[in-house]
Amino acid sequence: MKKLIFILLFIVFMVQPCLGAFTDSIDSRRTYKNAYRWTGKPKDKILNWAGEVEDRLTGATSVEFTFYEPTDTEPATNEGTIYYDLSEHKLKYRNAGAWVAIESGSAGNSLDGAYDIGRTISVDAGSVILTGTDAADNVVLSLIQSDTGTVKGFTITNAGTGNTIDIQGQSSSKDIEGTDDSWSISSIGSYVGVIGTWTGDQTWTGSAANVLFDATDDELLIEDDAILSFGDVADVTITWNASNLLIEAATDNVGQIQLGATNSMDLKILGSTITDIALFDASEGMLILDSYPIALGDGDAILLGDALGTGDFSIASTSAVLAYTQVSADTGEITYGASGTDIPIKWFAETTSNWVYFNVDEVEFEDVVLQMMDATQIQFGDGDDFGIHSTTAKKLQFSPAANTDDYEVLMGVDQSGVDLKLFGATTGEYWLWDASADSILPVCGNVLYTLTDAEADQFKVNATGATSDAVAINLKTTDGKILLNADGATGGDIELNAVDDIILTTTGKLTITNTEAMTVSGASTLTGAVTGTAGIQSAAVAITATTEVTQTTIVAGSRWVTVTSDTATKVIILPTAVVGNIIDIQVIATGAELQTGVSGSDQINGVDCSGANEMAMTAGSVYTLKCAVANKWIATGVSAAGARQATIVPDTDS
Repeated sequence: MKKLIFILLFIVFMVQPCLGAFTDSIDSRRTYKNAYRWTGKPKDKILNWAGEVEDRLTGATSVEFTFYEPTDTEPATNEGTIYYDLSEHKLKYRNAGAWVAIESGSAGNSLDGAYDIGRTISVDAGSVILTGTDAADNVVLSLIQSDTGTVKGFTITNAGTGNTIDIQGQSSSKDIEGTDDSWSISSIGSYVGVIGTWTGDQTWTGSAANVLFDATDDELLIEDDAILSFGDVADVTITWNASNLLIEAATDNVGQIQLGATNSMDLKILGSTITDIALFDASEGMLILDSYPIALGDGDAILLGDALGTGDFSIASTSAVLAYTQVSADTGEITYGASGTDIPIKWFAETTSNWVYFNVDEVEFEDVVLQMMDATQIQFGDGDDFGIHSTTAKKLQFSPAANTDDYEVLMGVDQSGVDLKLFGATTGEYWLWDASADSILPVCGNVLYTLTDAEADQFKVNATGATSDAVAINLKTTDGKILLNADGATGGDIELNAVDDIILTTTGKLTITNTEAMTVSGASTLTGAVTGTAGIQSAAVAITATTEVTQTTIVAGSRWVTVTSDTATKVIILPTAVVGNIIDIQVIATGAELQTGVSGSDQINGVDCSGANEMAMTAGSVYTLKCAVANKWIATGVSAAGARQATIVPDTDS
């Protein structure tokens, strides 16, 4: 009987409490016939003891401690089972998949162990308060996120309308401080704050553009296409679109941009050079332009006069014509200077140093033509005594005012005459009345006499009486030159035939002008310098590139050389570099290499090309080689399209 009672007590007090709430409480005990009865009397110890055990297991009475027999044998893997691990000295419980230590160490006071038990706190009886003491000098709460990915370090979810973060206290230092290079605040709504001081860089991120404050450079940066708005409904906006600064009004033709209202302000615009300015001087009411032209398009006008917007005069340019126009026809006049106070005026012609100058009481013409159209006269005399005009093409007419024969056109006065020249159609040819010589001096290089007989030797001078070596015919001019023309359509040759020498002696230049090539037969020696003002053309010399061993050399004195080659590794050789030599080399279809003679050490662009080095020439290019220093060639090249090649540097043989 005692054994039975012990087994029942073990089941009631040890096994059943571990499985959950009590099903059969002491208060609901039943009495059976012939069974043991708990009387409930004060002397009934077993009943009192059982009630105390039940109260402690159900939580009605506090428990000072609970003892678990230490073991290294894990119980059955039933979720919710608790045992004490003897080897690890830890209390463990069984979750859905593993044994979890309730304590992280044998001391029994670890938050990490509490984390393993549960990670949720229901704040339903007051705030969670962490208090640091002044003596401890510790950070009250430190959160460390060791995940290097995109996992957030700290999140707060607020389902209500109260402040999500409310910083309170009387601290004189910063409420929020960070060490990162940048801060980012994202919100669907707008930021609302009170008066305060922002330090450090700030970035306001928009949907398409940002606004930044750079504290280092003291710079407020409004990015491309960000809009700076003024007015309750963005009446005026300022935008930079990466090319232009746009100042726009929300409504067309509404509002003004004003500088100064109560107090005036100057406006200065600087050009690319700091001395180029456009200045509106408010104190003087004056626009000052320094190296700043006013540029108006066709049809745009500058209006002058009291009537704002219309004016009395208009200055405009249309189709390259500058026009001064009266706003009202026949009203007003344009004056320069005032009576007795002249303003010199100079109009420049297209040719340099040609002008018309009104100065003091004269009009001066410097290489400028005064052209009067047909039937337009220049009139002389108070009564228009004479008129000079051209009424018919190619005729200039001097007309007297009356149809009488008592008008005269005088050249000079008696004993103080003037020369009169009548020019012909050929430059420099004229008949001259020379007043000082009292003579007519024809200066006629064309035909002084016209002979029309159709026979040979129409004009012939034959001197037969002169002795040997004497000058029989002497054509001499004091001024001018002697010209022999053979202008016949056929046979218009001039022949100089001499059985002895022909000697041309001149103290000036000997000029030969010919439309066809001049041929000199036989070897000729020119002992003086020869200058070809229109160029001296040398015939092209053709050469074929060969192997380096063959040594095909350009003939000395060649000026233009055309090179053909069947492969870009074939070579031609330059002649010895002599100061003043110039050679142009045209590479036709296939490139070639250029070297200097192997017997010397001539250089091309500073590189010895007499052996191991050579200059590559590409097909279609033209290369010019000049010798300015003995044994040194300077090489440049252009492509077939005329593009100048980069500096040519010879390299080793290919």
